[in-house]
Amino acid sequence: MIISELYGEDASLIAGNVKDEHYKANYYRFKQILISNFYYEYVTDKQGDVIYYDSESGKPIYDTNGEYHYTEEGERIVDEYGVAIRYDEDGNILYDKENGKPAPTKDEDGKAIEHKYSEEEMTERIGKIEGILAAAANKNYAAFEAEIPNWQVYVGAGEYCPDGYYLSDIEVSAYDKSMRDILAELKTMAVGEVRVVEGDSGYHVIMRYELDAGKYENSEYAEWFSEFNDSLIDKLFYDKCAKYFDKIELNEENIGKARSIKNVGVNYDY
Repeated sequence: MIISELYGEDASLIAGNVKDEHYKANYYRFKQILISNFYYEYVTDKQGDVIYYDSESGKPIYDTNGEYHYTEEGERIVDEYGVAIRYDEDGNILYDKENGKPAPTKDEDGKAIEHKYSEEEMTERIGKIEGILAAAANKNYAAFEAEIPNWQVYVGAGEYCPDGYYLSDIEVSAYDKSMRDILAELKTMAVGEVRVVEGDSGYHVIMRYELDAGKYENSEYAEWFSEFNDSLIDKLFYDKCAKYFDKIELNEENIGKARSIKNVGVNYDY
């Protein structure tokens, strides 16, 4: 009750400038190029062309600029879902690559199958890193961002947090080892600097960016700020209580007289 009265539900009573200070003091923003050590193969049609699916329905989606083909009975040719197929002038199925996305092949458990690059292929991929670092030196954000689409592991990867990732020690319990290693590197980097962090999935070429104002309030980035409000409230409450710490007196005579928690029975009344 005291906490909610002081700071409101979801920190609603805390001033924006206080939140901004907490944000700037604890979070780091970066973008990355992942020189991955694996790739996906995508589901294809009978002609071997990659199928593009509608993200909402999960059905193939066709380019409306294509033409319909008809059966001998004069009916439009449809796919297994009953959707009319569109074709290009050569008779190939014309998928909507702008609005659809391919689907990686999956194993029997429904997990996307990762195919590893050979040692020779990885050597060639790693060889491109020096060129990326040189091109992006001296805060050349444009050169760095121009390379990002060339190294996406899957189509549409750039749509995920297009403005970058946000890491903090506050949220670190939710990170895998690669993210923790990237966070450790970010702490020693200047804004605009580029470095390489090796991880289980390959090599992360990262560039540190200035924080975007108020991103902690953007619902699309909520996963990066799940502990933001609680951590700020904890800090503010601690600071409020700190002035009383030197007034606390310990009565040593009562030490050891309290009932041990080991002797307290289990409470089943809940």
